[in-house]
Amino acid sequence: VREKTGVDIVKSITGRNAFLALDPVLLLGRDFWDSFAGQITFKQGTYDLYYLNDNSYRGSSFFKQKNNLRGIKKVSVGSFKFFDALDLNFYIRNGKGPISFVGYIKNARFVYTTSFHAVVFCLIFNTQFYVFLSGDKGRDMRIVQILKDFGLSDRIIRKDQVAKFPNTQVNFDLFNMNWA
Repeated sequence: VREKTGVDIVKSITGRNAFLALDPVLLLGRDFWDSFAGQITFKQGTYDLYYLNDNSYRGSSFFKQKNNLRGIKKVSVGSFKFFDALDLNFYIRNGKGPISFVGYIKNARFVYTTSFHAVVFCLIFNTQFYVFLSGDKGRDMRIVQILKDFGLSDRIIRKDQVAKFPNTQVNFDLFNMNWA
């Protein structure tokens, strides 16, 4: 099962112990995902990746602070705002498939996401990231759980939070020791 609550449910219904695997993606090693991602390159250079399923996050104080970084290219593989298309540093790369998706995460300078799987791939590739929670406890539970398990809860931004982003790098040591 994928959540700790699922382990408890299986135990209470069947009396058996369930195996907790946060996600099947983590059952494969980094070497597999490195080869799967291929050599995706972004011809325009270094970029931050935006994989958001809700444009309302882009209006948050967090992004107003982050967008002050001049010259950083922004690649979107999720939703975007119309005015993003007017930004000469903004690139839309939707519909390219899973190899491209994983490759863009692997090679990003930074990832901003609402996606559990994007977080997992950031962990696998040790890519710097922030994740925005939806406010839906069921949807957010896996994200909160995995980040808590690896001491990375500071990477979570809640929708209603006035964001102050730490200038510290993500410390992937605990994840790498327990997963790799």
